Amino acid sequence: MNVIGLTEKESNSFLKRIEDPYRDVNRKNKGNVDKRYKRLEWLVMSVKVDDDKKYSLGQWIKLAPKISQGSKEPLDMFRDAIRLDPETFYEEYELNWYIAFDETLTFLAELKQLDYETYTDFIQEVYRED
Repeated sequence: MNVIGLTEKESNSFLKRIEDPYRDVNRKNKGNVDKRYKRLEWLVMSVKVDDDKKYSLGQWIKLAPKISQGSKEPLDMFRDAIRLDPETFYEEYELNWYIAFDETLTFLAELKQLDYETYTDFIQEVYRED
């Protein structure tokens, strides 16, 4: 396995590229819904769904509802991972938002490949409540 080392400057640049789309995707940013949708789409397209990601998603779907303090429905958690900021998500579910958001992107990437119409319906529902 090859390990790629990043300098601090490269690491900060990468984090900024990821952080900017999240800010536009997140519900707290009440900007243009179309722009937020496109940013979410960009994040979903950047996910490479391999066997490890599928296994991780399956385990998260199985375990998260058992330990969550909020809704026990994974789809609600996926929606809220997009809508809520990390602190609010943790207050509601007592789950790590970063892990939930990563699993949400995996879920959306897989859903997009399997059933594009359901994928678009899900995304529209997320942003409809704004």
